[in-house]
Order: sequence, then C-alpha cells, then structure tokens
Amino acid sequence: MPKNTDQGLICQYFGEDPVYPVCSAELAKSMSFKTPADLLKTWLVSLDNPGYYDWPSWFEHCNTPGYQEHQQWTEVHSTDMALNAVLNGHGFTLAARYLCIEQLKSGQLVMPVNIPHPNVVKRYFVYDANSAKIARLNIFTTWITAEMNVYPLDLISPY
Repeated sequence: MPKNTDQGLICQYFGEDPVYPVCSAELAKSMSFKTPADLLKTWLVSLDNPGYYDWPSWFEHCNTPGYQEHQQWTEVHSTDMALNAVLNGHGFTLAARYLCIEQLKSGQLVMPVNIPHPNVVKRYFVYDANSAKIARLNIFTTWITAEMNVYPLDLISPY
C-alpha cells in the first residue's frame, strides 16, 4: 500500500513506469550525448520538488562524478513545464515515459542516453471498496491498465 493512504481505502497496483532523461530531437542532433556525463554539457531541468526522481540520484546511479559542480540548472514547478522547456530545446529533464509517450513516438523527444532512473513510478488506483460506482470503477481500471501498457519501451527508439 502506498505511504499515507487511508487504511479504509483499496489500493490496487496497476503497473509501473520507468523515468528517463529526455531532450528534444533538435538538441540531440546538435550535440553528441552518448554517456551520462555528456548531459553536463547542457541545461538540466528539474522540478523544484522532484521527490524520488531527482538528477543527483540518476547521476549517482550512473557513477557520474562532477554533476555537483554543474551550473546550468533550471527549476520548474511541474512536469508539464519541464517537458515544455525541453521540447523547446532547453536541455534535458527526467520524465516518466507515460507522461511523454506521444512526443517520444512522434520523435519530438528522444532518449539519447537510454539509462533509466533507479526509481520507477508505481501506479495505484485508490478507491473506496463500498463505492456505489464500483462497477464503473472496475471497467475504468481494466481499460486504463490496458492503455498504460500499450507501448512497450523497446518500441521507442532513442533516436
């Protein structure tokens, strides 16, 4: 059960999604990004409250020294703002794949350094087991679970 969830609620796990560094296709074409250290050549966009999906954890997972001295950081308030900045060529951000799947499929965003963050996003449905709408909830959870698992990661190329 997820932390801080009322014990009277049902928590139904329905999958997880990896978090990757993503950038615009144009930025990837203009610079060479092959290793985690290469990301230090550009701006890194982070949430002002990144939770479990922060840049230091990713760089440490990749055994990349020097990120502590990196000077090109931009902090934003939401993942939407981070993705918008990156789509406009402003460096890299860390994003769960499901949040940018359409941009990855269209080629607007790419993952030139295809190393996931050590923490994955775990997804849960949280609902009252005594809800009068339990039949509707079951139909919805079946549908959204199928939708969230439509695009396996290997169908999206880094470029």
